[in-house]
This record gives sequence, C-alpha cells and structure tokens, in this order.
Amino acid sequence: MDKTLKGIVDLLSDERVERRCAAAMLLGDLKAKEPPVITALANTLTEENDVLRSYALDALIGMRAKKMAPYVSSLLDSTNPEIRQKAQTLLGNQGSRSATAMIRELQDAPAARRRKIVELLAKQHNKETFERLLDTLVDREMGDPVVNILRHEMLEMNATDENALRDVLLARVKDKTRQESAVELSQLLRLLGNFRQSRLVNALLPFTKTKYPAEVRLAALV
Repeated sequence: MDKTLKGIVDLLSDERVERRCAAAMLLGDLKAKEPPVITALANTLTEENDVLRSYALDALIGMRAKKMAPYVSSLLDSTNPEIRQKAQTLLGNQGSRSATAMIRELQDAPAARRRKIVELLAKQHNKETFERLLDTLVDREMGDPVVNILRHEMLEMNATDENALRDVLLARVKDKTRQESAVELSQLLRLLGNFRQSRLVNALLPFTKTKYPAEVRLAALV
C-alpha cells in the first residue's frame, strides 16, 4: 500500500466524521482492494453513524470484498432499510465460500436476521449449500422458514439445480438416522413433495404407514 493510499485509510480513523465519510467514498471510487483497505472499511461498519456505514458498504460492494459475513451479518437487523439492503447486497456477493460463516450466524442470531441469512444462502444453488440449509431442519423454529424459502427459490432454479436439491432430499429421507427425528423428516418430505413428480411417489408412500408419527404421515401425503 503506497503512502497516498495509507493516508486515505488513516482518515477512516479521523475524529471528524465528514472526513471519514469522504475517505470511505474515495476508497470506493479507487476500488483499492488491498487487504488493509478492506479491513479498515469493514471495521467502520461497527460505527453507529449510518451515513458512514453507507459509504463503507458502497465501497465494499464496489470492490466485491470477500469474507465480510462476520462484519456485515449484524447489519441485517438495522432499523435503517438502506443499510439492511446494502448489507444484503454485500452478503449476496460473497459466494458459496461464505456459507460456513453465515451458517454459524444462524446459531444465535435474532429471528429476522436468521431469515435474511437463509434467503441469501438459498440463492446459492449448489449441493453444499443445500446440505447446510437442510441441516437446520432439526430446529423446529427454523424448519418452516427454511422450507418456505427453498420452495420459493425452486421457482428460480434450472433443471440441474432442482435435480441436485431433489437428490440431496432423497438421500436424507432414506437415512435411518434422520428418520429418527419426526421434525426433520416431516420437513424433508414436505420439500420432496413440492417437486410434484410421479416418480417420487414410491419414495413418499412408505412414510404414510402408521409406524410413523402423524406429522410425518401428513407431510408424505401433502
């Protein structure tokens, strides 16, 4: 990082907020992607000033900065809709490599933030992310939102993505360990039934037997 760029980064710590905003805006215009620049901008997101946060988010979005989930996820709870939207945009740019960090956020995050994270993850149409999302179905509180979001997202999937999700679901409903959880199994069956494919009938019918809890039998029939 050259001397001029370092001077701009140093302004992010200036006591005058207008200078800090100007520095964030300038770094965004320069698209300076050096790690110290990214870190300095990310650290400004902890500030309570939404104007500064907005400039920093714009800069990070323009740079397509990665590994931002730990810095940005909490902004999904912001009362400022502009900040929430920009935080979603930045997280949406993270790609599948950020899935692990975002999944960790699901553990203790407030309900509204958890839903936003699930929405972002669901747009990553790949087997690994499907697996991570389906892992949350054991949580009764998360099950319905995850199922509903994935159902909606299926409308945007191509045939390859749909087949990948279907195959993951089929493997899970056949897993004896997962069959021990009525909560998880019923949600998996609800999603599988959403494909409306006649060839899946044989996979669903066994779960209508009386040996399964009512919620499982109902999910297999719907």
